[in-house]
Amino acid sequence: MNRETINKWSKSPYWPAILSALVVPGAGQIANGDYQKGILLLASFLGSFFWFSKNVTEKISGLLPGTPDQWITNQEALRQAVMKLINQNQDMFFTFQFLLLLLWVFGVVDAYLSAKKKISSS
Repeated sequence: MNRETINKWSKSPYWPAILSALVVPGAGQIANGDYQKGILLLASFLGSFFWFSKNVTEKISGLLPGTPDQWITNQEALRQAVMKLINQNQDMFFTFQFLLLLLWVFGVVDAYLSAKKKISSS
């Protein structure tokens, strides 16, 4: 790629959308210079991930003795505990997946539309 192609691509509204789609929600907004929205999306995405991880770990610790390091040694028991957790907490798993999908779609669409608006106004 030559420099002209890179400059053209970096000024395209697709670039921020691709960043939000493939890197992390909020990356496209940050690339557009919309730092508050980008940081809010990034924090929401990471916060959702940490909330889910904390809940899953707490619930598995109620099903398996020991620590997470010890859970790895008995793969079958861990698999059974995870399957039981999924079956008993389908709403939690659905909520997590829906929230991440919503953040991802919003991040991609918003990054594209914001970049397109920014390009057309300049």
